Amino acid sequence: MNESAIVIMARSPEKGEVKTRLGPALDAGERRKLYRRLLDGTVERLGNVKGADTLIAYTPAGTEDYFRRCYGKPCFEQKGEDLGQRLFNALGHLFEMGYEYAAAVGSDIPGLDSRIAGSALAALKRADLVIGPSTDGGYYLIGMREPRSELFKDIPWSTEGVLKSTVTKARQMGMSMEILDILDDIDTPEDLKRLGMI
Repeated sequence: MNESAIVIMARSPEKGEVKTRLGPALDAGERRKLYRRLLDGTVERLGNVKGADTLIAYTPAGTEDYFRRCYGKPCFEQKGEDLGQRLFNALGHLFEMGYEYAAAVGSDIPGLDSRIAGSALAALKRADLVIGPSTDGGYYLIGMREPRSELFKDIPWSTEGVLKSTVTKARQMGMSMEILDILDDIDTPEDLKRLGMI
């Protein structure tokens, strides 16, 4: 077991809908195929971060076999009513397992690689919090060295105000932080066009 861990927040492309905001540019089957490709790439790129273990937090319930079969990584179910609760619980689970530094990442960031993830974990040795901002006003990575539930409360999830609200709250809490380079995520047809994927 390493001192650091990265947890990929993932949704099974076999059960339920994925990437619904990409409709009508892509039908349900195309969205599943794209999401699987994004997830495959994320697991592959983050599977060899020096000094870190990679885990998967999955949803919905009952899909653990899929993730173990496809990726062979330790995995556990996401818990919580909203994204904030799911992120906090996933990070908290890593600390309960004994990791000193923990980061949660999205599964739809083509530019996220082992270098960036490694830099994020290294930053946690000098800062309380590290955030990787995404172009939509949210973030693709959040890392901590102790669980702080307040950081995930009263955030306008799924809006362009996520990053700003989180940074403001962290400052109010007196947390030192480092901000990573901004990266593209894939949520809308416009994102696909910008990245040359359609």
